Amino acid sequence: MRASELLKFTKQVYNGELENASAVYSAPHDVLYDACEGTQFVISKGAAERMLQGYMEGALTRADVNQWAAFVQDGRSPQLSSQDDLRRYSGTKYAHPIDFEYDPTAEDAVVSVVNSLRWVGVDEDDVIDEDKAAELIAGLR
Repeated sequence: MRASELLKFTKQVYNGELENASAVYSAPHDVLYDACEGTQFVISKGAAERMLQGYMEGALTRADVNQWAAFVQDGRSPQLSSQDDLRRYSGTKYAHPIDFEYDPTAEDAVVSVVNSLRWVGVDEDDVIDEDKAAELIAGLR
């Protein structure tokens, strides 16, 4: 896959569009980092709301939203999963995550949604019911 295509797909993932997410998630971290280097990604209010609504409507699974939230928060390829992988990149530019920020107009609300999606279903106490979803969406608006 060309770097320009991987960059385009990564922008889509940060925008809450998962059609090409598997290409992004399966890319080795160094390849992903090179494709995205110099790009500042923003986790927008719209992306957070799109992912939350998709989950609440059943269009997205718990695994979908857990993986998305972990990826956008960590800024690292899911392929970079062990301490050995991290050590391999130590001292190189690849030791760093992809550059991202939260929507500055609603940073706390976006962080709350992303955190909720990252951990939903991981523990029996980590649930998003209709009331919680309404509260999270209200914070985005």
